[in-house]
Amino acid sequence: MPLKITLWQRKHWSLQLFFTLPSEVEALLEELVWGTPGGIRYTHPGSTQALDQMGATYFLTLLRREQVLSTLGFVHKSARLASQADLVRAYYVRYLAFDPRLQNRQVGAQASVRPPKASHVLKQQIGRIFEADSPLQQVHGSEEAPTLFYAYVIGDNARSAQLTESFGFQAIRRFRTRFFTRLFPRKKAAVACLTPTEIPTMEKQLAHFYQGYGFLCPDDLQLQAPYYVWRENGEIVAGVQVRVRQWTVQELPGREGKLMLHVLPHIPILRRVFNPRAFRFGGFDGLYVKKGHENILPDLFEGVLAAERLHSAMLWLDDQTALFHLIDQLPGMGLLSPLMGQTAWADVIVRPLNFKQDPVSLLKQVPHYISGLDVV
Repeated sequence: MPLKITLWQRKHWSLQLFFTLPSEVEALLEELVWGTPGGIRYTHPGSTQALDQMGATYFLTLLRREQVLSTLGFVHKSARLASQADLVRAYYVRYLAFDPRLQNRQVGAQASVRPPKASHVLKQQIGRIFEADSPLQQVHGSEEAPTLFYAYVIGDNARSAQLTESFGFQAIRRFRTRFFTRLFPRKKAAVACLTPTEIPTMEKQLAHFYQGYGFLCPDDLQLQAPYYVWRENGEIVAGVQVRVRQWTVQELPGREGKLMLHVLPHIPILRRVFNPRAFRFGGFDGLYVKKGHENILPDLFEGVLAAERLHSAMLWLDDQTALFHLIDQLPGMGLLSPLMGQTAWADVIVRPLNFKQDPVSLLKQVPHYISGLDVV
């Protein structure tokens, strides 16, 4: 397989599809401010490290004189859909990033970075990626294989919503972020990290737990980070995976967001749970709980925070599922839960290709599993 192919070229401009992560793209992503003005905006140093745990990722990249100006990533996966007996090909679309100069619409020296009709060319070529004869389809064999592209549009990001709609994406579900915090997390005797020999059994347990989900990538249930469990009489009755991340938060929506950004950091004890300059937290996913033991989840979460020396954690859940409503109604979720509980959400959007029957209407009715790896 080549390292890249050129899809379009004009003088010093080119649009290329990279089959590995170029260092120039990595540098752009490291400096990227994620989110949308007026909503949640943050930088995520080390964001590309997650690629090592994902499937093959391809980058559609616009260059001028070999300098990267924009990029869009496609993570290759397999998905289980309610309408399909077998796994289908899937691409998770993420890492949309622009060099700030390409977005600069002001006249002056930087304006020359934007070529005539560059936006139109880029949009046209991105559109080709979602067709049967695109290079992505050719790389993985049959161009006729049913394929599902999916992505997440955060909050009220009208620009991203309009862009994805123009490529044929449709919203099917919505997920929300739930927070868990402890100023002084205490260790729990019943909480322990799984050993490597226990992981395969837990993965089977998770597959059974989420079998009713109509949109799920099985690889997302492969445990690649520490997985903590709560045992009673030797039986695992609850568990969760944790990925430790650190963001620099620049903006949060609403009055509550301003309070968190400008007040909490100046109160030393509260800065433990939220320090915008270095917001270190655990990303929870792979949540499991045996029926009848739901009340121990806050203790499990607290034990994980203590073990990982954290004070904050986040979970991402389809907001139409029983699991979401369970978490949403749990008491004692901590300080950030009431402050940010209603503002952090995103739409799940999909673009199907080569399906005999359009799966969108069915996907709107079935739960979607949110992988923490996809959002952190």
